[in-house]
Amino acid sequence: MSSQNYRLAFWQRLLQPLAIWIMMALAIPFTFTQPRNAATSLRTIMGTLVGFSFYLLNQFFSPVAIVYQWPPILAALLPLFIFMTITLFLYRSA
Repeated sequence: MSSQNYRLAFWQRLLQPLAIWIMMALAIPFTFTQPRNAATSLRTIMGTLVGFSFYLLNQFFSPVAIVYQWPPILAALLPLFIFMTITLFLYRSA
Protein backbone atom coordinates (compact mmCIF):
# COMPACT_ATOMS: atom_id res chain seq x y z
CA MET A 1 0.00 0.00 0.00
CA SER A 2 1.33 3.40 -0.94
CA SER A 3 2.06 6.07 1.62
CA GLN A 4 0.20 8.56 -0.59
CA ASN A 5 -3.10 7.44 0.96
CA TYR A 6 -1.82 8.32 4.39
CA ARG A 7 -0.35 11.63 3.28
CA LEU A 8 -3.63 12.57 1.63
CA ALA A 9 -5.58 11.68 4.76
CA PHE A 10 -3.09 13.70 6.82
CA TRP A 11 -3.49 16.82 4.69
CA GLN A 12 -7.27 16.51 4.59
CA ARG A 13 -7.44 16.27 8.37
CA LEU A 14 -4.94 19.07 8.82
CA LEU A 15 -6.94 21.37 6.54
CA GLN A 16 -10.31 20.43 8.06
CA PRO A 17 -10.50 23.58 10.25
CA LEU A 18 -9.89 25.72 7.16
CA ALA A 19 -12.69 23.85 5.37
CA ILE A 20 -15.03 24.57 8.27
CA TRP A 21 -14.23 28.30 8.12
CA ILE A 22 -14.73 28.39 4.35
CA MET A 23 -18.09 26.64 4.64
CA MET A 24 -19.19 29.03 7.39
CA ALA A 25 -18.16 31.98 5.21
CA LEU A 26 -20.07 30.43 2.32
CA ALA A 27 -23.21 30.12 4.44
CA ILE A 28 -23.34 33.85 5.20
CA PRO A 29 -24.60 34.98 1.77
CA PHE A 30 -27.40 32.41 2.01
CA THR A 31 -28.33 33.52 5.53
CA PHE A 32 -28.14 37.29 5.46
CA THR A 33 -29.78 38.11 2.15
CA GLN A 34 -32.91 40.21 2.04
CA PRO A 35 -36.02 38.14 2.81
CA ARG A 36 -37.80 39.46 -0.28
CA ASN A 37 -35.03 38.43 -2.69
CA ALA A 38 -35.63 34.71 -2.37
CA ALA A 39 -37.90 32.43 -0.43
CA THR A 40 -36.52 30.88 2.73
CA SER A 41 -37.02 27.36 1.42
CA LEU A 42 -35.09 28.18 -1.76
CA ARG A 43 -32.17 29.59 0.25
CA THR A 44 -32.19 26.49 2.47
CA ILE A 45 -32.17 24.15 -0.51
CA MET A 46 -29.39 26.10 -2.22
CA GLY A 47 -27.28 26.08 0.95
CA THR A 48 -27.81 22.35 1.34
CA LEU A 49 -26.85 21.70 -2.28
CA VAL A 50 -23.70 23.79 -1.94
CA GLY A 51 -22.69 21.93 1.23
CA PHE A 52 -23.38 18.56 -0.36
CA SER A 53 -21.45 19.52 -3.49
CA PHE A 54 -18.48 20.45 -1.29
CA TYR A 55 -18.63 17.01 0.30
CA LEU A 56 -18.88 15.28 -3.09
CA LEU A 57 -16.03 17.31 -4.58
CA ASN A 58 -13.86 16.56 -1.58
CA GLN A 59 -14.61 12.84 -1.88
CA PHE A 60 -14.02 12.96 -5.65
CA PHE A 61 -10.54 14.46 -5.50
CA SER A 62 -9.18 11.85 -3.09
CA PRO A 63 -9.25 8.86 -5.47
CA VAL A 64 -8.40 11.04 -8.47
CA ALA A 65 -5.28 12.31 -6.73
CA ILE A 66 -4.18 8.78 -5.91
CA VAL A 67 -4.81 7.42 -9.39
CA TYR A 68 -3.13 10.30 -11.24
CA GLN A 69 -0.31 10.67 -8.68
CA TRP A 70 -1.12 14.28 -7.79
CA PRO A 71 0.60 15.74 -4.74
CA PRO A 72 -1.59 15.07 -1.69
CA ILE A 73 -1.58 18.70 -0.61
CA LEU A 74 -2.97 19.72 -4.01
CA ALA A 75 -5.80 17.21 -3.70
CA ALA A 76 -6.62 18.51 -0.23
CA LEU A 77 -6.43 22.20 -1.18
CA LEU A 78 -8.20 22.14 -4.54
CA PRO A 79 -11.78 21.75 -3.24
CA LEU A 80 -11.06 24.43 -0.62
CA PHE A 81 -9.74 26.78 -3.27
CA ILE A 82 -12.75 26.18 -5.53
CA PHE A 83 -15.24 26.91 -2.76
CA MET A 84 -13.26 29.89 -1.49
CA THR A 85 -13.49 31.32 -5.01
CA ILE A 86 -17.26 30.73 -5.01
CA THR A 87 -17.48 32.42 -1.60
CA LEU A 88 -15.61 35.48 -2.80
CA PHE A 89 -17.80 35.65 -5.91
CA LEU A 90 -20.96 35.54 -3.79
CA TYR A 91 -19.65 38.29 -1.51
CA ARG A 92 -18.85 40.53 -4.47
CA SER A 93 -22.24 39.98 -6.10
CA ALA A 94 -24.18 40.59 -2.87
